[in-house]
Amino acid sequence: MDNFIDSKNYLTPFADLKELEFVDLYKGKTDKYAKGWTQGIVNRVPIIMALKKEVTFIGNILEIGAGSCWFSAELSKIPQVKEIHALDFSKRMLEAVAPNTIKLLKADNNKIIRVLGDYHKLPFEKNLFDFVVVDAALHHTDYLSVLLAEIKRVLKKKGSVIAIREPIKSVAWPLKKKLNLVDRHVKKFGMVENTYQLKEWKNYFKKAGFKLEIKPIYYKGNLKENLISMTPLRYFNGILYSRFYFVAKQNIKKQLD
Repeated sequence: MDNFIDSKNYLTPFADLKELEFVDLYKGKTDKYAKGWTQGIVNRVPIIMALKKEVTFIGNILEIGAGSCWFSAELSKIPQVKEIHALDFSKRMLEAVAPNTIKLLKADNNKIIRVLGDYHKLPFEKNLFDFVVVDAALHHTDYLSVLLAEIKRVLKKKGSVIAIREPIKSVAWPLKKKLNLVDRHVKKFGMVENTYQLKEWKNYFKKAGFKLEIKPIYYKGNLKENLISMTPLRYFNGILYSRFYFVAKQNIKKQLD
């Protein structure tokens, strides 16, 4: 069974067409790029291993900006997870790349439904999902308030938003920008890349009716992550680098007020 839902005229005026062009024309196309990208996916798997110690994933899950669907692939292995809708605006990613990733990670493909869509206008009924999960995709919009409103609409009242690998402005971020170590895709391809301070992220979520917790996360993997997680470098989180994950829940009390 091919668990893929196609769509027509699904893009909204909010979609970053420069990013879509980059994903369709460049990402993973060459053998060298594909090899490095595959290794990058494998290196990310320990993030979920660490995350599962903090978050109990259950029920129906929506991943937005799913891309290669590696996050969905890992979550599909959890027995308490019933079904995952993995949404992305690139048909090539969902049709050509995601199946390979799902196979690579030995996921439960029967649980994963790949959906072509724009996360600014989610093609789902309200109050449908127990979790909405995101891997490095929230910062790819200039219309975060629109996106968060859509997430809130499809999330169950007691559901949670879990986001990983979102860029946060550390103390060293201005220096990194000066040295051209960040926002490279912005300059090269014109893509949307927003980096916010912790308080700015919290403010966006608060305005959307969420209470956001931003928590540190460390995981073992490649040399860089091992150095961060297993040495005193972990105490410089938020200063030299950022290793955090987001947990957002709807502010029910505020809604009742």
